[in-house]
Amino acid sequence: MELVIKDLDIATGGIKVVILNQKDAEKLDLHHMDRIRVKKGKQNCVATLDIAESRKAVPSGKIGMFEETLTSLKAKHGQKVKIKLAKKPESVYYIKEKLKGKKLNSKEIMLIVKDIVNDELTDIELTSYVLANYTQGMTAKEVYELTKAMMKTGTT
Repeated sequence: MELVIKDLDIATGGIKVVILNQKDAEKLDLHHMDRIRVKKGKQNCVATLDIAESRKAVPSGKIGMFEETLTSLKAKHGQKVKIKLAKKPESVYYIKEKLKGKKLNSKEIMLIVKDIVNDELTDIELTSYVLANYTQGMTAKEVYELTKAMMKTGTT
């Protein structure tokens, strides 16, 4: 669905959030806290959805955006964006497995690191990964693979 940006002039402090009108959300079968992929030209990001109950806050056909989302998309008030429901990244499954005590392999660690670098994980998911490593510990192999993944995905 294509929508017109409404700049809400509010910052969240880091989390990307968008707000849809209740009727637009119902049309798309979207719910509070859904992951939404927002695309403007070649720029795109994943944001958390909130739903406005009043037409005054966010009218139908518009999408309310907090500053972090606008900055990520290099977008401005009045521009058009496309949205769709975003699936949870596969890495979330591996984070849950790590929380249960599973040892992660290089592929699983690389997926997690790529999703961190690409800003695909929510703050809660990222915190869960840190917590999993803290509570379950890491093998020498996992530390090696994490370091390798960080080197491959980072800039030098």
